[in-house]
Amino acid sequence: MKISKLGWRFITGIGLYLVLVTSLYFSDWPFLVMLILVLVIAQFEFWQAFKSQGHETPLISIEIATAAMVVGGYLFDWWGMLIGYGIGLLFTGVWMIYVFKFEPPAETKKAGVNYVLGAFALFYISALASTLALIIRTDAGNWKALIAISLPLVADIGAYGVGKAIGRNKLIPAVSPNKTVEGTLGGALLVALASFIFIGILLPAQMNWWKPLLLALIAFTFGTLGDLFESFIKRRLGLKDFSDLLWGHGGFLDRIDSVILTAPAMLLIFSLL
Repeated sequence: MKISKLGWRFITGIGLYLVLVTSLYFSDWPFLVMLILVLVIAQFEFWQAFKSQGHETPLISIEIATAAMVVGGYLFDWWGMLIGYGIGLLFTGVWMIYVFKFEPPAETKKAGVNYVLGAFALFYISALASTLALIIRTDAGNWKALIAISLPLVADIGAYGVGKAIGRNKLIPAVSPNKTVEGTLGGALLVALASFIFIGILLPAQMNWWKPLLLALIAFTFGTLGDLFESFIKRRLGLKDFSDLLWGHGGFLDRIDSVILTAPAMLLIFSLL
């Protein structure tokens, strides 16, 4: 029996989610290792996409800095993550100086553009997502991290499902041609329901009428912005997906686009509640 793309999307999604829950259930380090692995692959996908356009960033330096940000953030809070980011900028800068010194003058402008791309990749993918390591440090941090990851994914699933079923009106066709108004509203309703369920089960001491709605609003807003922003990048690059590593989902960067912007917002909200 041939499995449809939607079927593969479901199977892959469930498999990844079970790995996520399992890693968070036992201890912090399995999750942190998984987070590093996902971000390293996402950085590779980003590097590969821009390399196809003639731009090449120092991938190894970025990957090392990514691991340093996750581990440093977990062990030493914000300072550790900032030091990891600084290491990445330093290594990338050394690489750019090498290009300026040994490459022809015509290549120096491209080297400057590549440095900016490398710094952007470090911030957008690694630094923002590394805030999940900071969430893990807090009380009940494992369950808060699960909520921070799950809610934007639920909104994404709801938007996809409802959009496929009854979507008629395009939301922003110039940026994301498949995203519909109906799907977006469906995602908003589903994430609101899911937020009450997740908090009621995982954080019952914080359960009231407004906290789940606030977290749902954060997840829906920043998740949608993250999805649209990455769609904008892919449209500019002429790509449908960053890779095809995940059956039915595209690449790892395609899968975590809604989580990247949501994670730091969730960290802020959890610290204030």
